[in-house]
Amino acid sequence: MEISIFDKAYFDVFIGRRVLHDELQHGETATFPVYSANPKKPLGYLDHSNVDDFSCDCVIWGIDGNWDFAVLGRNQPFATTDHCGTIRVKDANIRADYLLRRLEIARQVYGYDRTLRASLKAMAPITVPIPFCDGQFDVQEQDRVVRQYRTVDSIRGEVSGLLREVLSQTIEVTVDCEVEGFSVDRVFKFLPTNSGVTWEFCRAHLGTVPVYGCSEDGSKLLGRIADGLPEVKYYSNSITYNRNGSVGRFFVRYGTFATNEDHRVLSVRDEFRDTIDLEYMRFALEVACSNEGFGYTNKLGAGRLGGVLVDIPVVLGTSTPDLGHQQVLARRYSRLHELWRDTVDQLEALLSLSVDLT
Repeated sequence: MEISIFDKAYFDVFIGRRVLHDELQHGETATFPVYSANPKKPLGYLDHSNVDDFSCDCVIWGIDGNWDFAVLGRNQPFATTDHCGTIRVKDANIRADYLLRRLEIARQVYGYDRTLRASLKAMAPITVPIPFCDGQFDVQEQDRVVRQYRTVDSIRGEVSGLLREVLSQTIEVTVDCEVEGFSVDRVFKFLPTNSGVTWEFCRAHLGTVPVYGCSEDGSKLLGRIADGLPEVKYYSNSITYNRNGSVGRFFVRYGTFATNEDHRVLSVRDEFRDTIDLEYMRFALEVACSNEGFGYTNKLGAGRLGGVLVDIPVVLGTSTPDLGHQQVLARRYSRLHELWRDTVDQLEALLSLSVDLT
């Protein structure tokens, strides 16, 4: 039986009210967790609620986030902001857990996300099929489907854990030549950064020059801006790295580009320009930072990175970087990186699959 989520015979649908951070309270009277764009974690607590009936199970969703959902059981007090919607399930024979699963499928169909807000108006077309048998909703069938989805959740959890493990790995190859440790600030200049270059700035100054921000694989673009803007620092043919977030990841950028202030730029000093291979240095920097213990929770500013020693192949018996050996090692690193990237892509594809078990 197909039912609109706005069918008042079965559901009440509403959003909350605006809540400012200075309204949030603490202490014994703050008994109402208030949910906002993240329905899985309260924004804080209040001593009152916009909800006046807790006698039914509810499904809440984030309007401005990734359109995630959560179930709040009957007699469980809560409050919501104007960034959180609520579906009160009025019919006891409709399982809130089952409804949540159907809404997750609808998310794939309608494509709600941070750009396409899941507002009440946008959600108006949504209907959900509820198992129906002998003139009534089939509770047992709903429970069976929910159990199957929980099995899928368990598998997804294992895949997600494996993905995190793969993403945390640093690619390293055997170096079969003479190397010498060079400090990062000996080989590279730390170029001045851009402040105020945001997504909104990019939208206001559209062009063709890519603007990079922090990301795990280096592909994240804040946007593309016009060339020659007086307030923007532009770069070319350099290595970039994440100061925050996925710390310890380095990337080679060719051509003209810009970054935000958390994605920093290293430019080879003139005296090393003919003897340093950027592709090799990208991987060697990741290995060196991993060995130094830098990672997701440690910011990597210029002061900390500058003193890190990086192993660079040198001409036998000298301290001159050996460009040929760097290029050979860079090809080995690249082959391993391709295998690593393929593994990441396959795991991410598994996690992105839409599963309909009904």
